[in-house]
Amino acid sequence: MTTPQKIVHTEITVEGKKLLVGYHPNPHADEILCMELIEEFATGDFIRRYIKDGVILVGIGGGAFDDHDKRREGETASSAMLVARALGIVKHPAVLALIKHVHNIDSRGGDTPFGICNLIKEMGKFGADNDEIVDWARMGFRAKIGELDAKKIFDLQHIAMLICAGLGDEIGVKWMTRGLSIKATQRREFFVKAKADFEATATVDKINGPRGQLTLVVTESDSSEISRFARSPHGASADIVINRRSSGNVSIMFSNQARLDLGDICAALKVEEQSRRGQIHERNWDALRAPGTIDPKWDVWHFVHGAMLLNGSHTAKGVSPTKIPLDIIVRLVTSILDPNQFNRKNQDACKLGICVGQECPWYPIGVTRCRDLRRRSDGNGANLA
Repeated sequence: MTTPQKIVHTEITVEGKKLLVGYHPNPHADEILCMELIEEFATGDFIRRYIKDGVILVGIGGGAFDDHDKRREGETASSAMLVARALGIVKHPAVLALIKHVHNIDSRGGDTPFGICNLIKEMGKFGADNDEIVDWARMGFRAKIGELDAKKIFDLQHIAMLICAGLGDEIGVKWMTRGLSIKATQRREFFVKAKADFEATATVDKINGPRGQLTLVVTESDSSEISRFARSPHGASADIVINRRSSGNVSIMFSNQARLDLGDICAALKVEEQSRRGQIHERNWDALRAPGTIDPKWDVWHFVHGAMLLNGSHTAKGVSPTKIPLDIIVRLVTSILDPNQFNRKNQDACKLGICVGQECPWYPIGVTRCRDLRRRSDGNGANLA
């Protein structure tokens, strides 16, 4: 069983009245921008519509501003964009570029090393408390909202310059110094702890993928930088990194360059996990591939479409470690990605174009190439699970 995610709060002021915004610990830029947008643009009518028990929830809780629910429905979503739409400010010239930037980074990743979204995430990784993360990030966002020429620059140096211009050099330099200290901590973790763990534990293999060979790295480390190190030229330029922490929790990270459809892997892990925990909660093939977590009461794998599969993270620390042994996870990933592999029990029949259907152990997964084979062999490729 997973532990319900903790909700923390920040107090903001709207029309002279105090209220709380609730979000997950170690917030990202997405949730923090929501606070700034609500305080800056919300009206009493907005608050009355979206507040519940004195709190407006963002990025958590299943409400109007929980982007995870929208992603499960197939929408590219962020809490900041959901809040901006509700406020009617998506195209407001003071915040248009900022909302778009945070939305894109939250949805797809890809921020620069000194980008504010990246630094906010790293503050959470390296032990800053929630209040410090929120205060630091909101000062940066406030400076961007107040920028007369809203350039599409969101890095540390540019925003520090804006803060210096608005609040004075002392405050601006202090703000930038904090960002630089986080980046220095991240680089030490990368080149010292992650490097040492990579050298001590990593196995590097070439596996078959849909478009050719892929580099798979398997590591065991508690370093938050181990996957990044393995994917870098300093490690193995890996396409896939499977890491197990000392707690037993596992992360699977994929490089953007590999351009992999991870739906089949996600479904395979969720089916295997349910089986090993002794109860099948979900059989629907589409639900098994949906982004996010199907149900936090039992599902221990969070699927970030196109990027990663997480069995817990620095923002979800109460997640039960997977019951799937590491070697089985590696085998699942390897066999599902290889377009020439089928379930070993039935692969001779599969390669002849004959599908045994629900008798096959892979049937509950709904592997895409298996469904394609059924369509060709007997026309039965619908979701019958």
